[in-house]
Amino acid sequence: MQSPPAVLEPPDEPDAALSPLLPHRSQLPVTRAGSLLLLRGLLGAGAGGYAAEVAAGRAPLWIAADSTGDIEAALAFAGEAGFTAVLVGALEAGAMSREIAESKLPVVLRWPTLPGRVTRSESAEEEAVRSRALVNPRLLAGRGVPFALTADPSALPQLLFVAASAAAEGLAPERALAAVTSEAARIAGVDDRVGALLPGRDGDLVILSGAPHDLRAVPVATVVDGSVVWERRASAATLVVRAAEVHLGDGRVLAPGEVALQDGVEVGPTVGVPPGAEIVDLGAGAVMPGMIDAFSHAGLAGTSGGSGGDLTTSFSASKAVDPQDPAFALLAGRGVTTILTAPGGNGRVAGRASVVKTAGPWPGRRVLREDAGMVVRLRDEADLAAAASQIEGAVKQARDYRAAFEKYAKEKKEYDDWKRKRDEEAQKAAAEKARQDAEKKAAEKKDGEKKDGAPEEGQDGDKKGDAKSEKKEEAKPEAPKEEEKEEPRRPKTNEALEGWAPVLDDKAPLLVRARTFEELRAALKLLSEVKLRGALVGGDDARRLRTQILGAKVPVIASPSVLVTEPGGDVNLLRELALSGIPAAVGSDSYLGGHELRDLLAFAVRSGLAPATAVKMVTGDAARVLGVGDRVGTIAAGRDADLLLLSAPPFAPGSRILRVFVGGEEVLRDAR
Repeated sequence: MQSPPAVLEPPDEPDAALSPLLPHRSQLPVTRAGSLLLLRGLLGAGAGGYAAEVAAGRAPLWIAADSTGDIEAALAFAGEAGFTAVLVGALEAGAMSREIAESKLPVVLRWPTLPGRVTRSESAEEEAVRSRALVNPRLLAGRGVPFALTADPSALPQLLFVAASAAAEGLAPERALAAVTSEAARIAGVDDRVGALLPGRDGDLVILSGAPHDLRAVPVATVVDGSVVWERRASAATLVVRAAEVHLGDGRVLAPGEVALQDGVEVGPTVGVPPGAEIVDLGAGAVMPGMIDAFSHAGLAGTSGGSGGDLTTSFSASKAVDPQDPAFALLAGRGVTTILTAPGGNGRVAGRASVVKTAGPWPGRRVLREDAGMVVRLRDEADLAAAASQIEGAVKQARDYRAAFEKYAKEKKEYDDWKRKRDEEAQKAAAEKARQDAEKKAAEKKDGEKKDGAPEEGQDGDKKGDAKSEKKEEAKPEAPKEEEKEEPRRPKTNEALEGWAPVLDDKAPLLVRARTFEELRAALKLLSEVKLRGALVGGDDARRLRTQILGAKVPVIASPSVLVTEPGGDVNLLRELALSGIPAAVGSDSYLGGHELRDLLAFAVRSGLAPATAVKMVTGDAARVLGVGDRVGTIAAGRDADLLLLSAPPFAPGSRILRVFVGGEEVLRDAR
């Protein structure tokens, strides 16, 4: 018997119209032997259609066989019949790799898992077979067996991922790619047209987002016969940047590295590439955080203070900033994405500084710190002692003002407590009097009722009643009255002195402008005397006071000077500052000078400063000095996406800024 008997499947309720009795349905073989007998019959004499093509040797016989027994039977049948055959599925091909190689039959391997899903097996043995099948491509390749890769029909759109997965299991990447392109075409007999990018072949190709064996690579466009038939649309919200160097802003450099922008920042040697992402490969280029000018006057042109003037301490610099100042666009275009904007006049108390971004909606997320420090000046003072004394006087005045309000608050609380207690006692006294009056009234009423039935006047009853009445009406001694308190008078508000609150509360530093040795020493003494947290702005001679500055834990915002000439030769101030271990940033101390910040650092690098240190001084270190390290200065998850995309490492000759992002929004793109 070549096949099982036909089967009759009658409906539950036969009906001539809706559920008629149908003829017996033929069954396919359920045994290996039955299947082979059926094949011989189909391919025997008188075969037609595709079977005739197979019998004549003009087309291959595709034999589905997964288990070792089925594969063995398929090899035997192909060898006996002499047909051209292809094994399909071959889940246990690894165990039969030697026999398959000897048969010289090609194989179309079915990948045993479904991408993105857990394949559940019915038994431990089935799971073991599936697990072993993962290395089938590598084992067959080792035997020289020609094979292609396929997958479950639902997973065919992920065939490239299947090839990459086979490579991850040890198959050579180029062999994995061939298994879904040229080798697949050869096995299918169409390699004269498709499967390879060669002259004379059809123009069928796919453009990928990365190397074919990269698990993250996705198709970007598909071309068939030279025409684009499908193209992936990039999502504007997703950007992946690949570069030879990614400077993280903390001194570390990923080489190479990748950065992804999508509702935040992801960074690493490699990052996830979601479908639809815009992929920018900078090649030998670099990525770094947006630069920070740690002492600028940008945004203050045209205000009461002007670009180089003082501001009142009544309000912060951010309140005086013109957000449309053209200086911001110029700075952003040159890679400066954050600045400390501060008054820059000659007053000994110049005003309050703020940390702001150079692009984006105002104020929104653009104002990072409204109060970033109070600027005072010792620089260029002929009488440092007098200047320091005046600043100390301003601090004392602010503290006295605060003390007056603290005293008022204390006295006001005491007065309010006294008044509340007095009012409570008055309420109790009133309630007690009301109670007594009610009792007296009730007693008088009762006495009146008794008099109606009492003896005549002059009798003993009248005398007793009169005695009681006199006794009740005896006056009680009054309690001594508590001395009245006067409500304390609130001190007059002084907005200029109110502006010192962030410094006095240790929420912002005293920014002391000082450059020379004597000025810096006076600044350290000043900070010690007033007992306030501070930062030194300028600090040209900071290296000469290294021990004292480190001991005081005071950072330095370096002036825009690199080299000074001394008797022993030129000194690179930024390099010396970096080597000293003093926390440092760099400030332009000008209205527009920040746009030259990268050039300044390039010169410092040329003169001996390490490139990674130079980047750190105007990114991560600057952010920490200004108290905004939780938002900017480094490329990390949770930080603002302020990035510079460069054509080469930051200070390499010819390196230029290609794109600038502030808060994830692109604000500049080089059109060249």
